[in-house]
Amino acid sequence: MRLIPILKLCIFLTIHLQAQQIDRLQSDAEVLAFAEGISGYSRLFSFTASRPNEILPRLSKRVQQFVFPAYAKADFDGNGYTDLLFNGFIRPEQVVSMVVMDMGNGRFETIDFATDRTYHFGARVLNAGGVPFLETLKVYTDYDSAGEVQTIERFDTLEYKFGAFIERAVPENYTLQQLNYACGFTLGGATFSMTICGDSALLITQGSVIHNNTPEDSTGAFVTRLTPETKNRITGLISNIHLPKMKDAYRAAGTCHGETSFKVIYNNGQLKKITDCGVTGPYGLEALENAIWNLYRSQQWTRITGATPLFECDASTTSNRQSPYR
Repeated sequence: MRLIPILKLCIFLTIHLQAQQIDRLQSDAEVLAFAEGISGYSRLFSFTASRPNEILPRLSKRVQQFVFPAYAKADFDGNGYTDLLFNGFIRPEQVVSMVVMDMGNGRFETIDFATDRTYHFGARVLNAGGVPFLETLKVYTDYDSAGEVQTIERFDTLEYKFGAFIERAVPENYTLQQLNYACGFTLGGATFSMTICGDSALLITQGSVIHNNTPEDSTGAFVTRLTPETKNRITGLISNIHLPKMKDAYRAAGTCHGETSFKVIYNNGQLKKITDCGVTGPYGLEALENAIWNLYRSQQWTRITGATPLFECDASTTSNRQSPYR
């Protein structure tokens, strides 16, 4: 008769211990070892260590006064598990700023902000109304109106939504009709384009790609059906980037390793085209691109034999004229 209460207690203790996994990290050494193990960086330094950096003295006082911690803890997605913000570097000229998200059941996801294309990056937690946000600083180079290279200091406030940290904004009520995405460079030997209509997607590839989670020579056309969760994530990200206010092109000096393009048809035929190349675009746009790449890598794609089908959405609806699923 006492088995059920004991079982409930064991389940509670298990969940409690999982929830405390990041909370139990107390020292810099413990945090550093955990961050290295999760991220895969073989030699990671915390910002509690001395980081020589010749660029910082040349930046504005606002940048120099932007103080951010070596690490901080918060529950960014509200799932009851504590997440970890880590600021550090792997070598003096390359900073690392990432959030380790505890998704529960011993599963973690890492969101890495800084890359080798940013000169400087830092993040800190901002609590507003009991909700944790991220304040971020990014320093990179860009071209001015005369074509000269200039240093850009960018400050943002980010919130965790749709599986990513994106700009804090009031979402628009967009009705997505069609999304076209094209990757204009080679990654792992493959180039591809994708068209999304409703819950259907068409992928056209050249070269070796991930097909059904297995690398193979997959030149051709493939189709898939999106889950409601995946579809809502993509439409949610689009609704948060405020399409009419977006630039037509984002390009940064020395950070462009290949150009990607978006074409979004929404709200009864309104059209927005965006090209992106580098680190200057909004975080929401980067999150949208990552979501599309995730489809490319993780969806179960079915090859289409013969000629590539017409895959254009109806001008007034989100239905697809010749989707293989209709």
